[in-house]
Amino acid sequence: MKSAIAPKPLLLFDFDGTIADSRPLSLSIANVLAEKFGFPAVTPERLAATRQLGMREKLREWGIPLSRVPLFYREFMPLYREGVGEIAPYEGIPETLENLAAEGYGLAILSSNAPELISRFLDRHSIGQFSHIRSPGNLFGKHRAIRALLRDTRTTREYALYVGDEVRDIEACRKARVAMLGVAWGFDDGPMLQEKGAVALAITPADLLPLIRAHFESL
Repeated sequence: MKSAIAPKPLLLFDFDGTIADSRPLSLSIANVLAEKFGFPAVTPERLAATRQLGMREKLREWGIPLSRVPLFYREFMPLYREGVGEIAPYEGIPETLENLAAEGYGLAILSSNAPELISRFLDRHSIGQFSHIRSPGNLFGKHRAIRALLRDTRTTREYALYVGDEVRDIEACRKARVAMLGVAWGFDDGPMLQEKGAVALAITPADLLPLIRAHFESL
C-alpha cells in the first residue's frame, strides 16, 4: 500500500518587524505625522515602554484616536514609499529564508504593508523565495487575508504557520485558526507573544528553522 504524501507546509511571514527592520523609518514618519495631526511624539523610550501592549492599547498610550487611524495610515504610506530604500533585512533573515526554501517549505508574505513596496524591497535585496505576497489593506484585517490565502493555495490550517512580531498577528491567527511563531526582534515584546499564544519564540533568525521543523514534526 502506498503511503500518503504529507502536504507541503506553508509559512506565512509578516514583513515589517519580522523580515524588514523598518522601525527607524516607521518611528520617523509617525513623528512627522504626530506633529501634523497634533498627537504627542512617539520617542524611542515611549516605543520601548509600549512593546508589551497590543496595537489598540499602543494607540491609546500614544494619544492617537482609533477613529483617526485610517487617515493616519493613508498619510503614512506615501512617506513610507519615499523612504523604503533605507530599509534592510534583519541580519540572518536572507540566509534563513534560503534554508527554509531549500527544505521544501512554501513561503508567503502576509502583511498590512503594500505588496508593491514589499516586492520592491525583495528585489533590491535579492530575496526571491516568496510565491505569494498579500495584504488586507488595513491594520486589522489580517485574519480574512490569511483565510483567503489558505483557500487559494489549498493549504489546510494545520499545515500553515504564521511568523510574526505583534500581538495583532496573534489575534489574527486566532481568528483564522492558524498557529503563530513569534519573533523577539520586532515591534512587540517577545515573551509577551508567548504569553498571548505564540507556539514558540525565535530569539534570533537562526532559531526559525529548528523551531519550524519541530512544529511540523509534532503534527
